[in-house]
Amino acid sequence: MYKKVNDKLLDRLEKETGNDVVFSSEESLEPYSRDQTKGLEFYPDIVVKARTVAHIRSALQLANEYKIPVTPRGLGYGLSGGCVPVYGGIVISMERMDKFLELDEDNLMAVVEPGIITGNFHREIESAGLFYPPDPASLDSCSLGGNIAEGAGGPQAVKYGTTKDYVCGLEVVLAGGELIKTGGKVVKDATGYNFTQLFVGSEGTLGILTKAILRLLPLPPARADLLVAYSSVDNASKTVSALIKKRIIPSALELMDAAALKLGENFLGQEPPFPDAKAHLLITLHGMEKSELDRDIAVIGEVCDENGAVDVLLSQGSESRERLWKFRRCLFEAAGAKSLLCRSLDPVVPRSSIPELISYMKGLSEREGFEASCFGHAGDGNIHVTLFPGKYEEALWLKKYPDFCRQIYEKTISLGGKIAAEHGIGMIRKAYLPMAIEPAQMDLLKNTKRAFDPLCIMNPGKIFDL
Repeated sequence: MYKKVNDKLLDRLEKETGNDVVFSSEESLEPYSRDQTKGLEFYPDIVVKARTVAHIRSALQLANEYKIPVTPRGLGYGLSGGCVPVYGGIVISMERMDKFLELDEDNLMAVVEPGIITGNFHREIESAGLFYPPDPASLDSCSLGGNIAEGAGGPQAVKYGTTKDYVCGLEVVLAGGELIKTGGKVVKDATGYNFTQLFVGSEGTLGILTKAILRLLPLPPARADLLVAYSSVDNASKTVSALIKKRIIPSALELMDAAALKLGENFLGQEPPFPDAKAHLLITLHGMEKSELDRDIAVIGEVCDENGAVDVLLSQGSESRERLWKFRRCLFEAAGAKSLLCRSLDPVVPRSSIPELISYMKGLSEREGFEASCFGHAGDGNIHVTLFPGKYEEALWLKKYPDFCRQIYEKTISLGGKIAAEHGIGMIRKAYLPMAIEPAQMDLLKNTKRAFDPLCIMNPGKIFDL
C-alpha cells in the first residue's frame, strides 16, 4: 500500500531542506516512535525537524510523489497514539517551529507557530495581563499545535470552553504541499464552510498546521481554590450537578477518587491534604473582585455540606495553590509509573450522569478483578478512567482489556455521552468509533478525508482505516 523512504527520496529531500533537517539514524528515530500512550511503538523511516513552511511543503510534495505516509508530530504528549507512525514513512516534527510571532493587544489575539510549549505561552501572555484558558494537564510539556490537532481541553473547559473555542485562524499545508489560510483576526466568519474548525481535532489527518491565530481574554484579577474532601466518591460526584444547579460555574471543577489520590501519593512521595478521604473535589473560582469570590465560596460551602463533604481547604495564594494542583496534574504520569500496562479512557457524559458512570465502572472492575481510578474534569462531564491489570498476568490482560473498554464505552453512550472528550480517537479508540457514530457520519468522515488527502498519506491508521 505505502512505500518506504528510499535513498533517492532521501537525497532529494536533504538537498531541498539541508542536512540538519532530515534524520535517519536509528538512534535519532527512537524518540519519534511513540507518544505517551502505553504499549505503542512504531519507528519512522526518517524524521524531518522542520524549521520553515518550505521544509514541510517539500516533504509533503515528495511524499505524494513517492506515496510515503506522513505523520505530523508536536511534542509527543498525546494519549491516543495520534502521532505514532504506524506505517513508518516520514515523521514531520514541529518542535523547532516554536516562535511566539505576535501579541496583538488591540484585537486580543496572538499569532504562534505550532511547536510553542503551551505553558510557556500561558506565562508570556499572563505577563501582559491576558489569559488563554485551555490548560491541559501536560501544559508544561505539550505544544499548542498538538493541542489544536487533538482538540484539547483541560480543567478550565467547564467555564471557558476548549481549544476549539479560541482558534480564530490557521495556516495549513495540505497533503499535496498546497498552503492555505483559514479564518483570521476576527471573531465572526461566515465565509463558506468553517475550515478552521474542521482542522481543530483532525489529528493531523487533513494537513499540517504551521501557524495559528488564537483569541485571548483579560486575565481575571481575583482567584480562589478550594479542596473539598468526601467520604464517598458518589457524594463528590453528586455535588457537581448541585453546584451547577445553583448557577455556580467554577473555572475548574476536578474530581479525584481514592485510587487516584493514592496514585498521586505514591508518585509524589507525599500525602494529599486529606489522606483518609475517599474523594476530593478541586474547585477554582475566577472573578473581578474578592467580594465576588467570597459570595460564591459561601454558596459552594453550603452545597458541599449538603452533599456530604467532610472537610474543606481554601487557598488564595500561589504557593499553596500549586501544592493543591500538583496532585491533580501528575496523575497521568503517576499511572504510567505504577504500570506500563495501564490503559486510559477519555469518556464524557452529561454532568448529571457522572455518578452513574463511576458506579458502573467501579462495579465492573470489582466483578472482573482489574483495578481502576477515576479523575478528571467533572465540571464538564469528562472523567478520565484508568484501568490497571490487577489480578491479570500481562498476556491475559492484553487480551481482556479491550472488552472492558468496550463495556465502559457502551455505558457511556447509553448515558448520552461520547467516547473521546479531549484526547482524540487516534489509534487506541478507532476500533470503538463505529459504535459511537452512525454509519452515515462515518461515511462523511471518510469522504472528507479523501477530499483533503486523495492518496491517504496524512497520518494513516488514525481515527479510522481507509
